Amino acid sequence: MEKKDHTITYLLSTYPGEEAWRKLAAECAVDLNRRVDKEFFSSYFDDIELAAVLARHFDRHAIDWFNSTEIPALYGFSPRDLWIGSHDARNALRSMLMRMPGRQ
Repeated sequence: MEKKDHTITYLLSTYPGEEAWRKLAAECAVDLNRRVDKEFFSSYFDDIELAAVLARHFDRHAIDWFNSTEIPALYGFSPRDLWIGSHDARNALRSMLMRMPGRQ
């Protein structure tokens, strides 16, 4: 098994589920709605939940991070690749984001 496959499998096996994702996204959405640059995020990302979580974690660097292929845990794939991939790949990305400490 490739390291990439192992990482995705691990992230999927530790994904806490849709309810936990929606809870995090709702918390992040409160922050996003207070921002003067809300449109910056909501116009770029096709999913408002993803936009809210990325805004909290990465601020104005969210787009760069989302498109980066230099994230060691993803072995050359970008978070965007996971997001537009299969349902499992999207959930692996959600799992990864939920493990990251949020910016406050």
